[in-house]
Amino acid sequence: ELEIIGLKYSIEAMMSQVGGGALPLEELPSYGLCLRGDFNLNRIQYALRQLPIPIILKIEDDAMYLDFRTLFTDDYAPLIDGLSKVMSGGTN
Repeated sequence: ELEIIGLKYSIEAMMSQVGGGALPLEELPSYGLCLRGDFNLNRIQYALRQLPIPIILKIEDDAMYLDFRTLFTDDYAPLIDGLSKVMSGGTN
């Protein structure tokens, strides 16, 4: 369970972009982790991308979203660890 003071999270329906190349505008319905709080979202997004196992989130409507369609079960522990490190101010 993710517990970070000041961070609000929820599971929300979202549209997932299929990718680039021949289908850059195609979308699929999906669900994702939505993170909200009084934080600098661009700074957090950058720090998450710099982790040994990068975490890629999209920023939209003053929130960060992680698409569950792109995750495997083995990704959960590194995801929670990385989010906790970045949100607590440490990235090592």
